[in-house]
Amino acid sequence: MTEFPDHIFDLLMKELTEGLDFGENEQLRQWLGKSEENRTVYREMQELWLSGSLAGLKTGKRTTTAWAEISTRVNARKKRRLLLTAVSVAASVAIMVGVYLGMEQFRGNTDNQWAELNMHAVSTESVRLVLPSGEELALADSVRGDLDVDGESVYKDLSGIFYHDSLNAKSQVASVIHELIIPKGGHYVLTLVDGTTVTLNSESSITYPTHFSDSLREVWLEGEAYFDVEHNPAKPFIVHSGGMRTQVLGTQFNVKAYDGDVRQSVTLVEGSVELSIASEKVRLKPGFQFYRETGEQGQSGVEQVDTYLYTSWKEGIMYFDDITLQELMTRLTRWYNFDYEFKDQALKERLFTGGVKKGDDLQKIFSLIGMVNDVSFSIKGDRIIIDKK
Repeated sequence: MTEFPDHIFDLLMKELTEGLDFGENEQLRQWLGKSEENRTVYREMQELWLSGSLAGLKTGKRTTTAWAEISTRVNARKKRRLLLTAVSVAASVAIMVGVYLGMEQFRGNTDNQWAELNMHAVSTESVRLVLPSGEELALADSVRGDLDVDGESVYKDLSGIFYHDSLNAKSQVASVIHELIIPKGGHYVLTLVDGTTVTLNSESSITYPTHFSDSLREVWLEGEAYFDVEHNPAKPFIVHSGGMRTQVLGTQFNVKAYDGDVRQSVTLVEGSVELSIASEKVRLKPGFQFYRETGEQGQSGVEQVDTYLYTSWKEGIMYFDDITLQELMTRLTRWYNFDYEFKDQALKERLFTGGVKKGDDLQKIFSLIGMVNDVSFSIKGDRIIIDKK
């Protein structure tokens, strides 16, 4: 595999770290247009950046090791892999090159059709707080300040709600159960009365008491959430989710248990957790994940993982590693409100690796998927049709 020029490597690294100006972007686009090998190297650079392999390299300092890794990955590749977008450390990565190269698959669909679909794909639903009476409060994004809810003092800002603790709160107000519901495309932070923070992903809900008992802190989750639990050895914190019971004293971990998903998981970032599933008990160490496949023949186990792959969604970045196109579409529909249909059912099992940034428009996302795979995306009515090219 022929090495590429130093100045091109410098442009690639600058794109990943700072972004390119118009002239630099045009220079890189011309180089990409010269050969498929150049485009392959470009995609490999993006994947290596996402994995952290290039994090220590700076613009203008290409090493033999970095090039050897790229060459090895390209030559040894067995699967066709996808990178939806590289994510910059300091700023958004300019990915207009990829969009330019992939636009041929959209012939027949106008920009207006994609713009209209993209507009409808952004959910306008508000986060909802469900009270014991069944009343639902819409927590509008633009509203901030103190709320009086069931006699509780709750503060709302632009990103979430915070339950105030006070020495007299427990004696003055009886604890009640609240439920917080996050819509498609939503992302919300709940701070419980003990100081524990829960970051909730799209299409998730959590049920919790406004005050915990003297001996236990207990919540119920549907969907996905990242927990940063306030340490209290005298009062364990328990999360019930999809048949799993996760108990901690104080730690950081991610729980993914969407109804209908074929795989549920608990990923430990810091501290220690103990899981109970039926009669089985598992204790996790940081950097490990417990997974459980649903269904009669579903398996379960513990494996070491890169925890950032499973927690980056908190920062508006979705990473995935060897997931099927079906799973990718399921995840995307939680962030974007759209319908889709597979014309070729075999495409559901295609495996992909890469990442996507929340807020990218759908035309750009699907353009990049189709750019490196034999998959086409077209609009029919209000849905996306997926077929072979």
